[in-house]
Amino acid sequence: MFINISNHPSSKWSEKQINEALKYYGEIWDIPFPNINPHWTESQVDIIVNEYFQKVMELKKTKRKSESVYVHLMGESGFVVSLANCLENKFIDVLYSTTERLVTENENGEKIVKFEFVKFRKYFL
Repeated sequence: MFINISNHPSSKWSEKQINEALKYYGEIWDIPFPNINPHWTESQVDIIVNEYFQKVMELKKTKRKSESVYVHLMGESGFVVSLANCLENKFIDVLYSTTERLVTENENGEKIVKFEFVKFRKYFL
């Protein structure tokens, strides 16, 4: 089971990223990333962290016993660090995407930036 918590639903991923997730981690489940207000306190962010932790734990209950759970987590740093720590404490592997930044310039001299998926990597070893 591969749970994607990011601002990028798997339906918009490249074929390479989808295939890698399916091949190494299993069926993909999307949970939209929360809107974290930059004015919130750490305590307010922790409330959302706990909500999302519970969402993952509920999904985990639906998996087959032989199936592992992986969480792809990318977004606002404070939320990501807190949730990743909670999940890791429950022995759930937390992953992020690595990308190559490809920059080109158009005829007007404007930079065009494209990020190309490379692989998933664990936050913690």
